Amino acid sequence: MSETTRQKAEPTRNEWMSALVLPLVFMLIGTKLNADSGPLWLAVCGLAMVWGLIATAIRWPWIRSSALRTFGSVILSLGITLGLVWYFWIPTLNVFPGHVKFDGSVGALGSNQTYEFTLKNSSEHDIFSAEVTLKVEDTNASIHEIEIGVPKDSRIPLGEGGRGAEKFADINGFRCRSPKTNLLYNMSVEKMRPQESRHILVTYTGKTPLVVSAKTEFFSREPQAVRIDGDKVIRPAHFDAETDSAGCFPFGFMVDAAEYNGMFYPKIN
Repeated sequence: MSETTRQKAEPTRNEWMSALVLPLVFMLIGTKLNADSGPLWLAVCGLAMVWGLIATAIRWPWIRSSALRTFGSVILSLGITLGLVWYFWIPTLNVFPGHVKFDGSVGALGSNQTYEFTLKNSSEHDIFSAEVTLKVEDTNASIHEIEIGVPKDSRIPLGEGGRGAEKFADINGFRCRSPKTNLLYNMSVEKMRPQESRHILVTYTGKTPLVVSAKTEFFSREPQAVRIDGDKVIRPAHFDAETDSAGCFPFGFMVDAAEYNGMFYPKIN
């Protein structure tokens, strides 16, 4: 093979740059996107990088001439890409379990059923306004049969950052209805540290089976403004597109209150 033919067969510096650097730049862009589109963007960039690295590497005659070297280049390309995607992956907010089912029965002593949801920041970064929505799947469920609570150890004073609101917990929310009249409890935690978990209690007093599902919503890497107005904690709300926000009622939690695990509904003027 002549030198000219060999040079044409081997990948050029620009081709290596296109295979590695361009997807890397797009990954950096993906870290600035929100919780919904960011992971998908990074996954697409990762696939593009894997394809580009493999397609570029196997153009080397030395690699292409050996099945073992070809296999090794594929594994190396996958390793490089997975490492970069893992490094640039945006902070992850998880809630578990994804749903619970109340059977509608009460215990021998008449006790109500209570399940606990755990909201966790699985990343190594602080995240702010971490939101989770609890959805009551039965459209006939009554608000008087469902109580939302937060255990004492998950109620951190809102005033820890010098806001002067130590009696309020940094977790609050809105009770809303979906267009199909499902009860929705959209809750937000002002700040979650790396690997921190918060717990939410759902108590059901009804006598028919009921399913409550949970999913994470908005969160940010930047602090979000919170305003204190009397007995109200006012924060930006990022409602789901299907939520009827006009019919929502705010609620909050007191740090030291014992009733209903600290929950209260402020007066609405």
